[in-house]
Amino acid sequence: MNETINETAVPAAFNLETIKKQALAVITNPVEFYRTMPIAGGFKEPLLFLVAMSLVTGILRAILMIGTSFAGALGMLVVTPILAAIFGFVGAAIVFLVWKLMGSGRDYETAYRCFAYAAAISPITALLSYIPYLGGVAATGWGLFLLYAASITVHGIAVSKAKMVWGILFAVFALVGISTEAAGRRAAKNLERFQQQVGQQIGREDMTPEEAGRMLGEFLRGMEKSSREQQQ
Repeated sequence: MNETINETAVPAAFNLETIKKQALAVITNPVEFYRTMPIAGGFKEPLLFLVAMSLVTGILRAILMIGTSFAGALGMLVVTPILAAIFGFVGAAIVFLVWKLMGSGRDYETAYRCFAYAAAISPITALLSYIPYLGGVAATGWGLFLLYAASITVHGIAVSKAKMVWGILFAVFALVGISTEAAGRRAAKNLERFQQQVGQQIGREDMTPEEAGRMLGEFLRGMEKSSREQQQ
């Protein structure tokens, strides 16, 4: 176990300047951040950090959406931090289990703190997600690298084991992400093509119910095919 880990110290009082410094530390030097991160002190500070980062993420996504849907942008701004606060505990439970299987002796609180502070990159990865395929892979790799850094510094996992476990998970998540994005893009193209076909036929007075049904059937078959490919 790394001897430099702070087992008992309670972090300084929460404030915006603290959030900024912590976020920059995670982004620029995650190994050192996790090495000196207090592993105790309660859930309040990491939870507030997670919510703050998700709020910034929600703002960025809302700005990008506001041109197409104001209601959607407003919903994104409200929902993102709420979901982050809820599912942060779920995500921490998952990585806590992974670390336990890897041989960590740390408790759930420590796992939660490691997971919550990894949210520092979420505003950046939200922007990366708009880059087709590469953005999702880069975001996945960066997030898992932070968990790798926490593994070797906070949890005392051997470097070779940490590289193997998080490397395998990266490969799996990257492949699933790429296939899911590809299926989503195919579904979007099917929808766009259907909308174009409908638009071309709108002005036709001689369009029969059979033709309309055939068009709808072709669209639904395309959506079903995309769904099957996504599941595979």
